[in-house]
Amino acid sequence: MYSSKFLRARFVAGATALALLAGGVLAVHAPSRAEALSGSEFNAGAIISDDLFYDSGAMSSYDIQAFLNAKIGTCTNGACLNVLVTDVASRPRTVSDSTGMLKCDTFTGGLLSAAEIIYRTQVACGISAKVILVTLQKEQGLVTKTAPSQAALDRAMGMACPDTALCDSQYLGFGNQVYSGTAQLKTYKASKFGMQPGTHAIQWSPNGACGSGLVNVQNYATAALYNYTPYQPNAAALVSVTGTGDACSSYGNRNFWVYYTNWFGSTVGAPPIAFANAGLGEPPLYMLARDDSGGLRLYAEDGKGSFGASGQVGSGWTGMTSLVSVGDFNGDGHQDLFARDTRGVLWMYSRDGAGGWSPRIQVGSGWNIFSAIVSAGDFDGDGRLDVLARDTSGALILYPGNGTGGWLAARGVGSGWQAFDTIIGSADFNGDGHPDVVVRDASGSLVLYPGDGRGGWLTPISMGAGFGAYTTIVNAGDFNGDGFQDLFARDSGGTLWMFAGNGKGALSARVQVGTGWNVMTAMTGPSDSRLPAAAAPVLSNPGTGDFDGDGKQDVLARDSTGALWLYPGNGSGGWLTPSQLAGSWQEFSSLVGVGDFRGDGHRDSLAIDGSGLLWLYPGDGKGGWLPRVQVGSGWSTYTAISGVGDFNGDGHQDVLARDSGGGMWLYPGDGKGGWLPRAQVGSGWTPFGPIFGAGDFNGDGHQDVLARDSVGRLWLYPGDGKGGWLPQVQVGSGWSSFTSISNAGDFNGDGHQDLLARDSAGRLWLYPGDGKGGWLPQVQVGSGWNGFTLNG
Repeated sequence: MYSSKFLRARFVAGATALALLAGGVLAVHAPSRAEALSGSEFNAGAIISDDLFYDSGAMSSYDIQAFLNAKIGTCTNGACLNVLVTDVASRPRTVSDSTGMLKCDTFTGGLLSAAEIIYRTQVACGISAKVILVTLQKEQGLVTKTAPSQAALDRAMGMACPDTALCDSQYLGFGNQVYSGTAQLKTYKASKFGMQPGTHAIQWSPNGACGSGLVNVQNYATAALYNYTPYQPNAAALVSVTGTGDACSSYGNRNFWVYYTNWFGSTVGAPPIAFANAGLGEPPLYMLARDDSGGLRLYAEDGKGSFGASGQVGSGWTGMTSLVSVGDFNGDGHQDLFARDTRGVLWMYSRDGAGGWSPRIQVGSGWNIFSAIVSAGDFDGDGRLDVLARDTSGALILYPGNGTGGWLAARGVGSGWQAFDTIIGSADFNGDGHPDVVVRDASGSLVLYPGDGRGGWLTPISMGAGFGAYTTIVNAGDFNGDGFQDLFARDSGGTLWMFAGNGKGALSARVQVGTGWNVMTAMTGPSDSRLPAAAAPVLSNPGTGDFDGDGKQDVLARDSTGALWLYPGNGSGGWLTPSQLAGSWQEFSSLVGVGDFRGDGHRDSLAIDGSGLLWLYPGDGKGGWLPRVQVGSGWSTYTAISGVGDFNGDGHQDVLARDSGGGMWLYPGDGKGGWLPRAQVGSGWTPFGPIFGAGDFNGDGHQDVLARDSVGRLWLYPGDGKGGWLPQVQVGSGWSSFTSISNAGDFNGDGHQDLLARDSAGRLWLYPGDGKGGWLPQVQVGSGWNGFTLNG
């Protein structure tokens, strides 16, 4: 049963009023739904979605009355909410002094039923009647009481009634409580008063000794609930959502969630709607913004410092807790938008290039642990677009894209980032050709963190102070068309300013570019289809590649004793210090690099042992191995195998294998360390050896193969990107003088695929590709290599 002994702590926003109020600490035994509600479903960072919470049309007066009748039934004292009629004063329209946003519209009072009071408050203040009903229940149990006391009615919403003092008389009375408590819930958002979305330490209970836990508060509705009742349920309170926990448990926000879910369904809300706008079409440069009604709006930009046409392209977007423009993330040639819902599910909304949207696709789950998600451009320099995310501990995580709408393995790229209240990504602010990140620290200063183009950082640079007054700062792209990246900053009055970048990490004086932007609850970075799509030309090339994770191409070589050596490249055609890898590799008849075969972002190798078993040796990204896995048998029938990158264009690494009859077989990888069905892709390959994947040797965007014939001619077999071939081209002669030839990736760092070749004297030669299917002058890069077998 309900206990009224609650310790409450809420703050009333006003010119002089600051009262300590009530908050729901002891347990309320909530009703159960047909399907048992589990505490594991409670999301402390997103208790209820904004679209459900701020819904001024959630219920009609008739709906509310019917609901109360059903919950209460027969009233025994004439004061139950289903029969109550009481006077309530009219209220004028109120607007926030600090933001100019509407708090509550005009409320017309009179002698009204409880249902009508709740309905008119819903309409005036834009807070769902369902939220009001749940609050009435969790505070005083009024929605189900059949004989409520006058004291309970006077304190209906728990507004301005602390347990440690008398209630503030100006807030007493049922109608007064409903309006004032609801207006308070709206004030937190409208006036940006109290806790706002972001990471906060929230106590488990009023007992400070119980401590607190960090919560990534993802939306305004959840922030309002924590302002109203500033405690989160601990694990004990969630073991049984209808029972009590331990001495450090609190229940107010848990009970809000339980009552709402049992009575009205999920607190997540309906998915947003994205629709076409024929009047806008698909501008080459635009920004997306969400208004306070949940409308998604597109603002075309003219590239000369002004906005063009604008219009709505979606509705019901208030339930999305993060919106990020990520460029052409899936490589289809159109701009994409990431949106995170209150459950932490990450969705990709792709534009269709004609002013509309393609069906949304889920690209992640569990993203509610992140307090910031930003576009990172091609942060690691692999040609694919990436994303950066900060968790509640302040760790910054790089999520590399795979170029087709999925992910490679994530990795940490920073710590201590909780010190920044704003993180802005996906722009080259210092003009070095690499994406950078801009942050705002607690003092209001902007700091540029330059990316190094390989997934790391250069030395931070100060960009200026005095930015603390701005409520939102976002990347503006090249808004004024001068070739440099700019920033947008919105002040508390809703004026939008542009700070033009100079391409050297500094900003020019601000220029006003808009007004009335305070109605926007989210603003994305630029969507610019004029930029080349990073994902389109990207190939995950075969071979050893960057085995040690330093961003440079490496070589694996096995000596005559079976020892395997890592020869790290220096990124410019030379070497760093070699190191021996663990184990004996003498038993293997073939050892080849196959790129990122498992899809974890690290380079892997395949090896065939003497019995024909095929083993996958997953790289750990640090120059070593993870435990090997058998991925095939009967491979001794093949006389040559080679990693060939993504040969069929499905986004996964593939392998070519030649059988004893000269037949060539494609073994497509499934991206998880396994195989899809093989397909024969050639015959008559017996005269060739070696045969190896050459990456995109001719620069057409597809994976190619190089093969030497029996008279020493070197042939390029260009792939067509679909698992087949274009006409072969001779690219060399006299190559029979070399005793070993191997793919070297982009060994000299010029952006083109290269070869390593060993002559009979043991000298190692680098043959740099020109990116067009030909060669630059060869360079000797070693001697004494006679005893080694290169892992191509």
